[in-house]
Amino acid sequence: MDVPEAERPEAARADLRKRLGVRPFKAVPDGFDPLTASPRALRAHGYPARPDAKAQPRLHDQWVTVMSEPWRMIEPQFEVMDDKAHGPRHDYGLPAGNGWGGAIAFTKKDDTVTWVSGQWTVPHITPPTSGHCIVANWIGIDGANGDPNGNDSYDILQTGTTQLIVNGLIQAYLSYVWFEWYPAPPVTITNLHVSAGDTMYAVICVYSPTEAGIHLLNRTTGLGTAFIKTSKKVHLVGNCAEWVIEDPTGANMVLGRFGDTYFDECVAGTQNGDLLTAGGGTLLKMYDVNGKTIAQPAIETDLLVRIRYTDAAP
Repeated sequence: MDVPEAERPEAARADLRKRLGVRPFKAVPDGFDPLTASPRALRAHGYPARPDAKAQPRLHDQWVTVMSEPWRMIEPQFEVMDDKAHGPRHDYGLPAGNGWGGAIAFTKKDDTVTWVSGQWTVPHITPPTSGHCIVANWIGIDGANGDPNGNDSYDILQTGTTQLIVNGLIQAYLSYVWFEWYPAPPVTITNLHVSAGDTMYAVICVYSPTEAGIHLLNRTTGLGTAFIKTSKKVHLVGNCAEWVIEDPTGANMVLGRFGDTYFDECVAGTQNGDLLTAGGGTLLKMYDVNGKTIAQPAIETDLLVRIRYTDAAP
């Protein structure tokens, strides 16, 4: 684990960002109003693009609701988390389990995902056993096999939150916000704090196969951040978008009990102008190492997915 960015000298902070391939947007000036700002100004300061009110009225109304809230953009600080790796989804078969539960939407042939959005309430977890446990909620692009068009992707660009409980002499309950462009390790945003019960809103906007903007807002605390991520080793295929709860394979922890968790505003856009929704996609249930279902998704509406922890212990 690297030294947190806030504790580094300025030169070392710049070096870390260069190594991670991240850079912040321009600072938000005093009095900036996203509701009246031009599209160019929105992008320059790290705000998600305003949907067209006539072509996409539902998305436009949601954007206005979020942007009308009193919130403050902060410049992100980063820390690499080599020990909490995520990764693409595979049907490993027994006894490995599969690690993902939620929804995935594939594009049509010869189309690519250009943005994905989602909102979730950070769950409060409890240990199913006496050991350590973990739960990650995230949205993402790429990383799932089983594409009906045969265009599988094994990179993945994702952002979300993680809850974990470490049992020692004193039980530690930890929560953090992160992003990952696999196969690079995940990176936490150390100054965007999150707690169980907070409502998180996230958008990933693709600028090119090797560059994307990541936008994160804690709607409960009113703090948000955004930055541009560039990849030098992999590129996005753009064949699918996901809304997922995960037991990260790199964490070597069991899935924490999370009750019910919900992903809302589950929608993605494509290069050809299609909208992909969780309700129009494929549900992914998570099974444990014994092949029993441990996380069961269900469609509530086209934009709302519920995922239920189903205690699969004997």
